[in-house]
Amino acid sequence: MPTIAAKNALTAMWPILYAARDRLLTGSELSELRRLCDVLTRGVPGRDVYNDKVEQLCLSIHSSGVFETGQAKKPDRLLEYIDELRNMLE
Repeated sequence: MPTIAAKNALTAMWPILYAARDRLLTGSELSELRRLCDVLTRGVPGRDVYNDKVEQLCLSIHSSGVFETGQAKKPDRLLEYIDELRNMLE
């Protein structure tokens, strides 16, 4: 996947997880979050460290319980992780 597509996916993921700080996510938000994880885990060629960290992010999102309960545990840490990944693509 091109770097710009990865940046866009991370940018789209951020507000969804931010919303999980204060409320339960809707079904469409959860579907979009799942889709964005799938997109991101395709990887960016030549960015092995970034790709490994993306896999860790998506595993962290899944283990946060967001897909089971609609609300993530420690969403602030996930948001920081997304920011770190975006910075890696600069």
